[in-house]
Amino acid sequence: MPYGIGLTLDKRTGAGVRDLWRVFEEAGVGKTPGQLGVPPHVTFALFSSGKPDVLVSLVEALSVEDPSLKLVPFGAFLGEKHTLYLHAVLAPDLVQAHVTHIALARARGLSCDRLYTPGSIVFHCTLAVEIEDSDFLTGVEICRSHPEILEGCAETVELFEFFPAKQVHGREIVTGLK
Repeated sequence: MPYGIGLTLDKRTGAGVRDLWRVFEEAGVGKTPGQLGVPPHVTFALFSSGKPDVLVSLVEALSVEDPSLKLVPFGAFLGEKHTLYLHAVLAPDLVQAHVTHIALARARGLSCDRLYTPGSIVFHCTLAVEIEDSDFLTGVEICRSHPEILEGCAETVELFEFFPAKQVHGREIVTGLK
């Protein structure tokens, strides 16, 4: 069973993402994470399998002082069916937390998907997945017509089991910032 760890977005930033999801949904372009039962988030790690209790320990071990981030337009994962996303520019502390997180995963015998390891990861907030070739340009145009930069922070760290998405564990990100 695949698992993902995501950093859920604060309400204001999440609302901006949900607005974009609605545009994709109204246009019938792909499937949004909201349609798949996942809140607005930045993908932090992905595991093709793993023991839930070990993954929960990774969620609990995440420590970060500055959870701020920016979502900037836009990128695509191209494949049989495409994905469009916003790039997530993370505060340096979140990037360091990711490096520590992957080291802990490896120390606990987990293998993170290689596209989510330090030096390879494209931190992102998914807008739509499973986009057909015939709808891809419409999706790109949606992204181009909404070039706003969304600034905010991560509020919680969540462990999800896929698909359909089911939250396994989550907790607030506690920081020294107010």
